[in-house]
Amino acid sequence: MLARWVEVSDMPSDINRPIAKSLTIGMFASLALLLVGVVVQALRPESASSRVLPFVDALEASRKLQAGGWQSLGIFVLILTPVATLATTMICLLRNREWKIAAVAAAALALMIGPVVLSLR
Repeated sequence: MLARWVEVSDMPSDINRPIAKSLTIGMFASLALLLVGVVVQALRPESASSRVLPFVDALEASRKLQAGGWQSLGIFVLILTPVATLATTMICLLRNREWKIAAVAAAALALMIGPVVLSLR
């Protein structure tokens, strides 16, 4: 009985498009930012960074055309892609009235976001 509500074949096929789109956009955005960082590093080797910069510092560094800033932003987008995809999945499930699976997605999303929110306190 538990497996019955987990089967993907019962869901409308249009649920896969927004999920795939969020994954694709996240991956290509991350790739683009990382590639900009590689090009900037090739042109300005002194702007490289050996560590991931904090988000605000990465924004400032990328504004100053420093490779480390662009690469850090690419890593942030890459890390946030699964979170955005899970949020998209949850929204799609709620729209399709798949309450149980949406609740599982919401719990997983809370487990992903919760520690970040708690660390900001």
